[in-house]
Amino acid sequence: MGHLPITGFAAYDRFGLPYDVARVLTPAMELNVTAYENYSPVYLPMTFALAYFISFMMVTAVMVHTLLYDGRVILNVLRGKESEKDDIHAKLMRHYPEVPTYYFLGLFVIFFPMLIGATKLKDFGVPIWSLLLAIILPAIFIVPCAYIYARSGTSVSINLIAELIPGAILPGQPFANMVFKTVAVQSILRGISFLENLKLGHYLKVPPRASFIGSIVAIGVQIGVKDILFAAVPDLCEPNQPAKLICPGHSTFFSASIVWGLIGTTRQFGNGSVYEFQVYGLVIGALLPIPLWLWRRQYPRTILRYLNISVFLNGPTFAPPATGINFTSYFIVAFLFQYLIRIRNHRWWSKYNYILSCALEAGTGIAVIVIFVALQLPRNGGLSVNWWGNTVWTKTADFNGVSYYNTDPDKGF
Repeated sequence: MGHLPITGFAAYDRFGLPYDVARVLTPAMELNVTAYENYSPVYLPMTFALAYFISFMMVTAVMVHTLLYDGRVILNVLRGKESEKDDIHAKLMRHYPEVPTYYFLGLFVIFFPMLIGATKLKDFGVPIWSLLLAIILPAIFIVPCAYIYARSGTSVSINLIAELIPGAILPGQPFANMVFKTVAVQSILRGISFLENLKLGHYLKVPPRASFIGSIVAIGVQIGVKDILFAAVPDLCEPNQPAKLICPGHSTFFSASIVWGLIGTTRQFGNGSVYEFQVYGLVIGALLPIPLWLWRRQYPRTILRYLNISVFLNGPTFAPPATGINFTSYFIVAFLFQYLIRIRNHRWWSKYNYILSCALEAGTGIAVIVIFVALQLPRNGGLSVNWWGNTVWTKTADFNGVSYYNTDPDKGF
């Protein structure tokens, strides 16, 4: 690990350089096993490898935690039993009709054939049955993930399981892996986003059908804006993009596709591989919630009742692309608003904390637009505010990808 940057969102070869995917690809965009063996296995920076290990733990921890703590409530809902009495908001919302199930089925009937057509048109080599599996996967995980998000505001990703499955069933096909992962991950993200809109509408008394239509319009606008950006902004998502629009999240996505789709699950995490210990995270994650649950049942007032294993494990998975400065900022803000102010002035916290959070988030979004229009867009990003706060991060070892050891450029490590 000392031959690689300690943090980073790229995959590396044995020479300590970004992995050259072209060297192990066939003309059919599949893995050339001989070239792979002659070139190099895929190596991951420490934070990337750690994020994978914790993600393995997350896959099983979130399911076990939900079954232990909320299994009875979920079972009652599935049986059609009333889990709790309506509050005043629920009573008022009863006046609005719910979104019919056939609305969602209609969207599926329209867009699933379009998905099949797109994959066949581009010849990604994705079987239709794998697309159905990619839709079933988020249907299984959406309830546990939505529970965590509703209680903590922390979104739990299914990225790992969405990479593990196609990496095993469609080995050596990176594009098929990316399609599977995109369908699975975006399905659960859009589902939880819609639930979030419904919850906000529940308290603002917005009819559910209006929220449904608004969500569809917003998705269309988002796709249009992204297409315009890629058409108008030169070198978007390239490492040397002048305005620093380098898309680290997408680079992480691409690196993951190399690991899982091209190299395959067995070569990267199977028996005898460099990272074979990672899969033990599945077992550890399944076991972690159990002792805490038993302890809480025995001692209901214990301070451990505030510890949610799924939320605890989810934080480190944001690195990469998050770095140390992101986590220290998270900690300072959370400690100030979620502990000090909450303990010392609970009345102010309960009345203004959420409003302040929304105001800061909205203000940040507006500021980003103003900065982009006023500074980045004119002169092709040539205008900028040049001060220490805008440049100090470019002088760090994280940004420059510095490794602890030097690597022999001929022999590697």
